[in-house]
Amino acid sequence: MKSLRLKISLILLGLFVCFFNIGCPCEEHLNLYVFVGHLTPDECRRAIQEGREDTGQVRFLCKGEEVTICWHTSGANIQLDPGFGMQDASGLVYLTVESDTTVKATPLTGCAGSKEVKIKVVTEPTPSTWIGKWNRECSAIEFEIHEQFVSTNIKAIDITAQWEPTVVLPDGSTLTCTTPPFLDGFHQEEVFGFQIRSPFITETFTRRLKAVGHWAFVLKADCGVDFQCNPTASFEFNITLVCD
Repeated sequence: MKSLRLKISLILLGLFVCFFNIGCPCEEHLNLYVFVGHLTPDECRRAIQEGREDTGQVRFLCKGEEVTICWHTSGANIQLDPGFGMQDASGLVYLTVESDTTVKATPLTGCAGSKEVKIKVVTEPTPSTWIGKWNRECSAIEFEIHEQFVSTNIKAIDITAQWEPTVVLPDGSTLTCTTPPFLDGFHQEEVFGFQIRSPFITETFTRRLKAVGHWAFVLKADCGVDFQCNPTASFEFNITLVCD
């Protein structure tokens, strides 16, 4: 009998906790998207459908350029900063950016947390970080800088590979490959090739390149053994950005 009363008490406690939204999974959501440029509602929807991320990646703009802010919640109105005040559960607004800004959306009710996106206005040489991945063929390390995250007026002046080429040997030990040479780089849209001779050494481009576009790198380091790529590996590159 005592055991039954204890089970009933625990069930009632659980219902009480969930009723007051304490410790229960939140099924409500808030999605916040910030895209560079002046997008129509249809363009914003297409960008979201294409899988553009809603937070996490810094947006880079030149001074006085515009972003499109669009959002959707499961029902709650939001507080939208900077300066837009209370907004409906879904919507779209435009913001002209003059200095570094954080866009933040906060639900006015419910359990969904707030979300924010940082915008960096490039007024001087500005470092940015991009993560490369092996392509499907394991023939090149690649990453894409999309115009919905970086202004097409922004140029890249140099690049640094923030990693060393290594291979894992059969006994589990790690071998660092010999450089230079290290990487042959290529910017697809600019039809521009370049070399990164060594890790952690900044290579300056012979001309300014559009930052937006597809970047690819072929490994040229001497590893001394048959090389097999790790398709899950991540490779950090730093690119210095400037505005035209």
